[in-house]
Amino acid sequence: MPVTREWNGRLSTGRTWARRIAFGITAVMALFGPLAFYRAYINPPRIDVEAITQRTANVHAQIGEFAADCAELWLTYTNDDASALDGCINTKLAGAPAPRDTAPVAEAKARSVSVNYEGTRGEVDEYSATVTMIERQTLKSKPERKFYRMGLSVWKQQPRMLGWPLSRNGPGPGVDVKLDYRTTVNAGTALYELVAKFAQAYYTQTSGLQQYVVAGSGIWPVGGYGAGTLTSLQLTDQLPKNPAPGETMRAIAQIRVTTKQSVPQSQTIYLTLENNNGTWMIGGLDLTPALADATPTPVTVEKK
Repeated sequence: MPVTREWNGRLSTGRTWARRIAFGITAVMALFGPLAFYRAYINPPRIDVEAITQRTANVHAQIGEFAADCAELWLTYTNDDASALDGCINTKLAGAPAPRDTAPVAEAKARSVSVNYEGTRGEVDEYSATVTMIERQTLKSKPERKFYRMGLSVWKQQPRMLGWPLSRNGPGPGVDVKLDYRTTVNAGTALYELVAKFAQAYYTQTSGLQQYVVAGSGIWPVGGYGAGTLTSLQLTDQLPKNPAPGETMRAIAQIRVTTKQSVPQSQTIYLTLENNNGTWMIGGLDLTPALADATPTPVTVEKK
């Protein structure tokens, strides 16, 4: 069937507009492509990680301090000051505090708080806080470490307890590990005397410490003690007969220090020994000891 002149014109016009639209879309895509590349690779949006981290740390610190204060108050209140808990918790929601004339502990001090974000419901953020507490049943009893967890709401930087604290088990006593110091250095040997003199100078801040340490080690005396006596010295291996200059070996030194009030105290120094032209010297103070490649033994605690 032949196409009339009128319909032929309409089709021609349609094709023209289709080409124009396609060209426009192509032009827009061509424009957004370089812009996307620029924003993604050349000048990407910067996330201020430091500011976000600082803000989160501030929020957790505020919640942690609130939880610590309320946990201490909850442990030590009596009927005379129980109303102070109203600043921590809605007693209509959690119930009135237990009436008591005597607190269950004589002393309670919060040592640390672990705060975790749990979610958001509307304008309210929800957190959990675990408080590590040092308690004394009586002022003369030994201190005990206890753990308490609580849920908290935060609205416009205003924390509030959602219920009374819950007693929790601690993380556990850990494991006993074997240290990798296999050689004992006898008292009276040159190396033992070197470390002994170093310890005495290090703790008492007497002159001459630098003659026992490698130059540039950054070791300076701490001072403030009446004495620093070496009681044992162990090495990770046998002392080599012909050590090369710069050769190192790790050591552990047990020290009995005495304060200026003549009070004894035990301390441990992790050392790196370094050979300096044939003479062993203190090359550095290690942050942690050398561990042996042995299976650790879980610590068992007797139940009371």
